[in-house]
Order: sequence, then C-alpha cells, then structure tokens
Amino acid sequence: MTNKNNINKAMFDLFKSEIETQSEKLFNSIKKLDSSDDLCSTYESLINHTRAIKGAVKLVHVNIVILTVELLEQVFSRYQSINIKTDKPGTDILNSTVNLFIYIASLPSEKLDTPEEKTNKKVKSCNEQLTSLLNKQDKCGSSKSITTESPQSEKPLSFSTAENIDPEMFQLFCTELHNSIDIINNNLLEIDSDSQDSRLLESMMRAAHSIKGAARMVGIEGVVKLAHAMEDVFVAAQNNKINLLKNSIDQIFICNDLLIQIKSLPPSEIAQWTQENTHYLNTFIKLLTSIYNGQAITPETLKQNNSLTEKISTSTSDNMVKVSTSRINKLVGLAGELSVSSNWIRQHSDSMLILKRKHNDILGQIDLLRSIIEDNKHSEHENKLIIDIQHKAENYRDEITSQLISLDSFDRRSSNINSKINHEIVASRMRPFSDSTRGFKRMVRDISNSLNKKVILKIEGEDTLVDRDIIEKLDAPLNHMIRNAIDHGIETPENRLLKNKPESGTIKVSANHQSGRLRIQVKDDGRGVDIEKLRRKILDKNLVNANMAESLSKSELLDFLFLPSFSTRSEVTELSGRGVGLDVVHSALQQVRGKLHADTELDKGMEINMELPLTLSVIRSLMVSINNEFYAFPLAKIQSLMTIKKQDISIFEDKQYISVNDKHIGLIHCAQILGINYSSPEDNDIPVIIIGDWNMSYGLVVDELIGERGLALRTLNKKLGKIKDISSAAITDDGEPVLVFDIDDLQQSIHDIITGKDLYKVGANISLDTMTHKRVLVVDDSLTVREIEKKLLESRGYLVDIAIDGVDGWNTVRNGNYDLVISDIDMPRMNGIEFITMIKNDAALRSIPVMMVSYKDRAEDKQKGLEAGADYYLTKGSFHDDTLLDAVVDLIGEAKG
Repeated sequence: MTNKNNINKAMFDLFKSEIETQSEKLFNSIKKLDSSDDLCSTYESLINHTRAIKGAVKLVHVNIVILTVELLEQVFSRYQSINIKTDKPGTDILNSTVNLFIYIASLPSEKLDTPEEKTNKKVKSCNEQLTSLLNKQDKCGSSKSITTESPQSEKPLSFSTAENIDPEMFQLFCTELHNSIDIINNNLLEIDSDSQDSRLLESMMRAAHSIKGAARMVGIEGVVKLAHAMEDVFVAAQNNKINLLKNSIDQIFICNDLLIQIKSLPPSEIAQWTQENTHYLNTFIKLLTSIYNGQAITPETLKQNNSLTEKISTSTSDNMVKVSTSRINKLVGLAGELSVSSNWIRQHSDSMLILKRKHNDILGQIDLLRSIIEDNKHSEHENKLIIDIQHKAENYRDEITSQLISLDSFDRRSSNINSKINHEIVASRMRPFSDSTRGFKRMVRDISNSLNKKVILKIEGEDTLVDRDIIEKLDAPLNHMIRNAIDHGIETPENRLLKNKPESGTIKVSANHQSGRLRIQVKDDGRGVDIEKLRRKILDKNLVNANMAESLSKSELLDFLFLPSFSTRSEVTELSGRGVGLDVVHSALQQVRGKLHADTELDKGMEINMELPLTLSVIRSLMVSINNEFYAFPLAKIQSLMTIKKQDISIFEDKQYISVNDKHIGLIHCAQILGINYSSPEDNDIPVIIIGDWNMSYGLVVDELIGERGLALRTLNKKLGKIKDISSAAITDDGEPVLVFDIDDLQQSIHDIITGKDLYKVGANISLDTMTHKRVLVVDDSLTVREIEKKLLESRGYLVDIAIDGVDGWNTVRNGNYDLVISDIDMPRMNGIEFITMIKNDAALRSIPVMMVSYKDRAEDKQKGLEAGADYYLTKGSFHDDTLLDAVVDLIGEAKG
C-alpha cells in the first residue's frame, strides 16, 4: 500500500536543511545518554530537536514520517519521565530512526509524492521498533512505580533552588507560569464539562512543559519535578492510557494553586518557599504519579490534600508595576496643564501672525512713501535711504514668516505628543472586564460540585473597558452575586427536570457600555424569589410594621436582600445563612456612586443589574455658558438638546413650559438655580437642555451651547464640603475653569424651586402660628419610609421637609432652620454616616439634634452612628407610632413651643 503525499516543493529545501541540522544534534545527544549526569536535560534536548523535525515534516507535508517522528518524541518523553538510560538495542533503534530521516531527506520530492515500496517498508519497520520500545518501557515503568512507591513515601525527595535567581529571568518565569497555568485551568474546565479532547490535552501538555523548562532556567527544582509529573499525566491522557476524572482534575487544580503562589514572591524568598513546602510538593508529585498509573484519587484524599493548601501562606502582591490612583490623577492634572501650555503656543502663533499683517501694512506705507519721493524728484541719497528701509522691512518680514513656520511646526508636534500623552494616561486607567472575572468558572465548578448541582457560567463582554478603580471594587460584589445565584437560585438537577427545565442551570454575567455608563448584569434561570414569602420574612424579622409591609412594592421588597444580616435561609451552611453577602454588593456600589436594581420572577430566575460610571476620572460632557461662566453637563445624564423660540413657551399657573412629543416639560433658567444674575436673551433662539427621566423631565435654559468635551475631572477641596448642585471641576484646553453639574442634585433643586419649597426663605410672609411650630427634616431614599415618617410627624403638629438622600439633605439643612434631622444610613451619593459627620463638623449646624433610623440593628452599626454624632438611634423594625414620636419629643419637645 502506498502513502500518497502532497509535498510542498517550494519548502522542500527548507525541510532538507532542517533534517541535516537536527539529525546531527540528535546523534550527539544520543551519544551523551551513556555518560550524562543530567538525563532529564539530555532528554529535554532530544525532545526539542525531534519537535523541530516534526514541525518541518508537517510544514512540507512529508506525511510518510509524521507517525515516526511522533513515536520518537513519545519515546524520549517516556524515558525522561522514568529517568533511565537506554540500553544498546534501544540506542541502535534511536540512531536508525535518525538515519531514516536523513534517507527521506535525500530522496527527490517526486519520489515522496508517491513513495516506493522499499521506502514504505523502511518506515513501517522503524515505527514497529519504536512502538516496541514504548511497550517495553510501559511494562518497566509500571513495575518500577509499584516497587518504588513505598520507598518514595518513606523517604521524601528534597529539592534544590538556585542561590542567586536573576530578577529579570524570574520575571519571565512568572509571566510564563501565569500564562501556562491559565491555559491548564481553562482547558481542565472544558474537559471536565465535555470530553477528553486531544487538542486540549496537547495544549495542557505543552503548558506544563513550558513551566518545567522555565523553572529549570531559573533553578527551581521543586517546580521542575511537579510540572514534569503533571506533563506525564497529560501525555498519558493523550495516549488514551488514562481518563482525567473529576477527582483527578480537582487534584491538578490544587497543584496549580500551589504553583501560582510563586508569582507573588520575590526571588530571594524562593529557596525558603521551597523548603517550607517540600512536604506539599512531595505529596502532589506522589498523587500525580498515582493518576499517571491509573489509580483513582479518593474524595477523602482530595479533601485532605485541599486542606493542606489552605494552610500555605498566600500573598496578594502583583508582579506588575503598581501605580496608585492618586498618582495617575496627578498625571491627568499635569497632562491638562500641558494641554493649556500647548494651546498657548497656538495663541502666540496667532499673535505673531497679526504682527506680520501689521508689518505688511508698514511695508505698504513705505511703498507709498517711496512713490511720493520719486515723483517729487528727491535727492539720490534720500532715494537710497528709502530703498534701504524697504529692503530691511522686507527682510524682517521674511524672518517673521520663517519663525511662524517653525512655530507652527513645533505646535503641531507638541499638540500631537500632548494628545498621545493624554490618551495613554487615560488608557492606563482602563482595564478589560475580564480582569474581574478570572477564576469565576473554576469557582462555579467547585461550588456547584459541593452542592451536587450542575451550573454553566456564561460571561459576555469580557473586552469591555472599565476604570481600574471600579474594576478593583467589582470582584467581591460579583463573587457574592454568583455564589448567591448558585446557592439560592439554581435548583438541583432533579428539581429542574421536574419543572421541565434543563438539567444544568445557567448563570450569565454580562458587561457593556450604554449611554456613557457601565452596565453589568448577573442573571440566572433558577427558582427566583417568592415575593410574598419575602414580605412575610421581612415582617417576621420586625424590620417593618404590618401596614408598611403591605405597601412595599416589589422593587422595595427586593432591596431588603441587600441589607446586612438579612438572609432568606433558615439554616446556616458553609456558603450562606448568616446574612453576609449581598450587602457587600450594595456597599461596594455606594463607594463608586453606582446604582443597583434587582428583578425576579418565580421559577424563572433572578437578575441583578448594576449601573456604574465608566470611569471616575474622565467624562464626556456638554460645555455651556451661563452668565459668561463655563459649566458642564455629563452627557450620560442629558436626554436631549434643542433650540426653542420665545413663542414656543407656554404659561400655566405662572410657570413656563414647552411641549415635546405631547409631553409638558417645565422650563427654568440655570442661573436661577445657581442664584446668580441673568438677563433675558435678546436673540429669539433659546438653547434648552432636557434632563430627567420618564417620570419627570425638566428643560434647563442656558446662555450658550459651546459643544462636547472630554473633561479630566478634578475633585473639589474637601474643606469646601458638598457644593450645592456641583459634583466636581475641570480645566479646559484653554486653561478656563469649569464646574461640572451634579444632575441628581440639580433635579432636586429644580423640584424645590417649582414646588415653592424654599419660598419662605426669601421673605415670604410667614404667620406667627407657623413660626411657633417646630420644623423637622426627614432624609431617606425610600419613598414609603419618607411618607410614613412625614405623616406621623405632621399628625402631631410638626412641620416636615423631606430629602431623598444625603446630598439633598446636606443642601437642604444648610438652607433652612430645622429643630431636628431624622436620617437613614444606607443612601446613594452620600450615606447617613457621612451626612451626620458633615453636620456635626459645621459650626453653624452642629447644635441641631440628629436621629438615625435604619434597618440595621447590629450593635456595631449603632455604635458607628453614635460615634458620627447621632443623638438618637432607632431601628425601623422597632419603631411604631409612639416609639418614633416619643423619641422626637425627648429630643426637641412638643411641636409647639
């Protein structure tokens, strides 16, 4: 039977050259086997030379010897794994195989297209001899493992480590280790859920081989031996001698957990690490050898081994150069100043251009003067003098032109470099979303196995770029949400089948950019949340009274899941039941000013949506002018822009509005909100910015729309406190300061003006009876709680104002005279602790009594509130009509007086 080839004739000379080079190296290395003290390194060289030939064979399509070269590589790998020399017959077979390669390379390419019978026989004979070597060593290897296993366990190996590890080489080793372990872990997850895919096994074998080679280069023998044992397992699986079962895969994961710890150590501590972990290295090598020999790994052994790894100290240091956020923010500021300086060059160039034009005017005047002199027949000396003046003026003009050209060239280069610097600094803050999802698939696999569930994790949008400050705070929230979905959401396979669901549950984590914001969704197809059971659970825990519980909406009920110490589980397990978990999500989002929304449907699953800023340092903004000052609106918060005519404005109940898509939108000038002077626009065209949401929109009138800008935000000095309606500041490319609006704060200010909330502050007539009533400010982000507290207080005669969060409360308390402030703790933008701290730090406000009302009833939460300066702490679960009112009377007395 002939072996048909499709020889790549254009590459055949390359094949011949590669055979000639590598065959000589193979012969030399085979000779060294008898005298070598380091058999492992010698076999490593033989494997590398053989792989070089294999690459050339496949490249040129010399199919007749593909099997031969693969068998030769397996022989060298097998001999290396059992660390023995070849005998005389074995050496002869190896040399004859190399001679076969030389013979094949000597044939014309035409004779390899359709090999002769003689050539086929030679190849077949060589393949049979190599196979006999493999079979022989299989028998020897298995008997050797049986006879040597006991002595090895009695006398563990000791591992040497290079005395002085080169830092640069160690850095390369750590990079190789990190990448290779990622490959092995990811492929193991696929094999565990699919089948013994040969491509995946090949990739893992190469990854383990790379770890072994890199460890040998830096001199970490313990890692060399462990990686070698791992490589043997993958080779055995490739050859279908073993199957990687669940417990075996778990063992390899544990080995990887041990190896990856090296990445966080400095080179000087590797020797100590090896010494401290010699026992673990020996234990893992022994277990990998058992897997290689086809012995089953018992769950008890795995559990014991897993407990060993938990005792090994870990470090969270990173081998990358870390730069603090504050330093990057300073770089952003300096880059902004550089932009200002760069723009000054352009202004200087423009001023020089004006100077050149003036100079041209002088030249024109000189020409006119010269013509007058010539007409009046002045002396030759006078004519010569005027000509000299003209020539000098022309020379000066040429010099100015030359300097302008040079300045323009410098300006272009400077602007280009400045643009690149700004881009790179901003890009240095951004990292892919995948950086926060590493290890989640492994975590899902481990937890679902421990709970006897089947769960598939899908991650979408891994390339989505996120600010590094935000991504660092996403790890814990995502971790808790996924764990919660597995434990509480996904049912067991049996229960899912009874509900006509797929046996395996699915958790999907997705990230994308939308309207200038980062949106992350964690969704599962599990049992969901029974809203009525949740309502009863909240009532049983005395978090609210019966009337309030009945009035809570679905969204408000789900918010209870994110409170500390709240759990729907009645029993405590290793994974849940203590009420610790989802409150971490809420706290983390508060830190980055994010929003959280949960939704659920019984037996169809639950989804948690997070909305966060894309970056905390640079935003796309709309620049406007108000009373000749620059302000900016974040683009993500703007609904639309429009220009209206005066005749488009309607008036109803003394308030102005416009109609857009059959919807009435109230108008107000931004200058009125800011409390500055403004004049009615003379032009008939009036620029309007629409902000708000589907429920309520407002039209803000500005003097001029300047355009879209990317602004590098700068935080305001903390000594200023929270400035009403302003979130931050920035500097334009021209060096002009810009204040950036806080849209949420702005909306509340508009609402206060429209509803006349602050009218009494500007001189409105207030009756004496009103003045004798005490005024209370209620600050809470829950509409239900605000209204209940307001009605209770008003029923006793108190005057009550409300604020929707800490920022709104801070602005309100500074602009009014209040006898008492009642505040929640968990609120967006500014929480209650921060709000009270600011009140108590303000000399004009610190005397106002403050009561905290919160769902949190832990002693430590109460302690935090009292330490911040609260005069009274009341839990929402414990207050009823008399409780709240009695506390108010204790603090400020009755409503009148």
